[in-house]
Amino acid sequence: AGLAFHALLAESSLDVYTAQVVLTLDGAVDPARLRAAADALVERYPNLRAAFVAAADGALFAVIPGTVRVPWREIDVTHTADPETEFARLAAADRAARFDLSVPPLIRFTLVRTAEQRYRLIVTNHHILLDGWSMPVLLDDLLVHYAGTSTTPARPYRAFLEWVSHADGDSARTAWRRAFADSEGPTEIVPTRPGRELSVLADEYVFDLDAEPLTSRAASLGITVNTLVQAAWGLTLAFATARTDVAFGTTVSGRPADLAGVERMVGLFINTVPVRVRFDPVEPATNLLRRLQDEQADLLPHHHLPLSDIQAVAGPGARFDTLVVFESYPIDTERLASSAHDVAGMSVAGIDVADATHYPLSLIARVAERAHFRLSYQANLVGEQELADLATRFTRVLTDLTSAPEQQIDSLTAAERARALGELAATAHEIPVCTLVDMFDAQVARTPDATALSFLDERLTYAQLASRVNRLARHLATAGVGPEVPVGVALRRSIDQVVATYAVLAAGGVYVPLD
Repeated sequence: AGLAFHALLAESSLDVYTAQVVLTLDGAVDPARLRAAADALVERYPNLRAAFVAAADGALFAVIPGTVRVPWREIDVTHTADPETEFARLAAADRAARFDLSVPPLIRFTLVRTAEQRYRLIVTNHHILLDGWSMPVLLDDLLVHYAGTSTTPARPYRAFLEWVSHADGDSARTAWRRAFADSEGPTEIVPTRPGRELSVLADEYVFDLDAEPLTSRAASLGITVNTLVQAAWGLTLAFATARTDVAFGTTVSGRPADLAGVERMVGLFINTVPVRVRFDPVEPATNLLRRLQDEQADLLPHHHLPLSDIQAVAGPGARFDTLVVFESYPIDTERLASSAHDVAGMSVAGIDVADATHYPLSLIARVAERAHFRLSYQANLVGEQELADLATRFTRVLTDLTSAPEQQIDSLTAAERARALGELAATAHEIPVCTLVDMFDAQVARTPDATALSFLDERLTYAQLASRVNRLARHLATAGVGPEVPVGVALRRSIDQVVATYAVLAAGGVYVPLD
């Protein structure tokens, strides 16, 4: 329902939930056989034939036709001046072409020949059909059908829908309400600006780190690397917003462990749920990490509840504008290659995945030999310097969490630290030698006829007040009042009290108010 809503919202702009996978195929590729394999996929998985329509009351339904013919194109770009550039143009245009959710199927294939024995198979689908975990399963099946190998019966997506229909919604709502009790308001670091609708795909800011410290620290603390990443992003948001209670979204697999065969099922299982990170600046990072993992583990059985339902019960504190995605679904290129290699020498030489979200800022993490991070951002909403600062802060926080988790986390970037210790700390300046009496005399000279003091019906100008103050000051000086000499002032609130105070100061003494 959420993806259908965003598709409708983006009707006149860009639907970012049009996903794309490109298989690079080498060798003797049989296009007719490949097309038959694509048709076999939608025959094998009925939910791939789904169209989505709304009833009169607005309720959304998936309609499954008995049969559909998969959209298929074959294009030869070997004759062009630059086949790779032409292929990139075709792939981009195909991804930009919107799906009408009411017209099935919401998946299409384009086979592009780029060289004598090299093809690119573009598989474009609407995200409402498939999630990232499903794609390698689907591609594996595609190559198995291409090879003509027998397949085991597919576990139907309907089994998951039946599981969801029997899931305990009341206990899930209670759990999410409890998880965000007393939370602060929405966590938004991207201000709302005119023209916020998406007109271009997000740009990416890519960086990576050594994975070994992350995996070692996670193992030693008994937590997942995902928890480390979530804690680091939560602290990054906290430091950026000057808060100690923040939230962001995360994409969860949504595949219930107690549903048999769920790991090989194809369809849309993922959900976006809010993650709340609370921290105390004096709390050791190890405590924060373990507590965060425990809190998230308690919510695992309730990941099936739609985000709109979660936010309805959890309140404003569960609203956010950044997303964290920890990619862990297995795309095994070698296995796919071996599946295809038996058919007349065709092999899979590479896989490229392209997807996006509607959030203005998303952090995508993947840990292999290196820890790879992508900050996907809308350039019209997030500035380059702002993005670089966030990446720097996130890197510093993640490094601190892994290298010195018992210590306080350093929240400042190098530029912020230099400014704090330099520009903001540069408070030295010349102070003129000036006393309260000097300032009073200067005011008397500037505005002698202005009202200086009033009490009940009596009113004195600055000149009149100065005359009374000086008269009493001369008397006190005659009586021995001078520097460091205390003079008690035992008067109720009155003009005389003010005159006495200033007179003591004018004589050089120290007034001591007595009740």
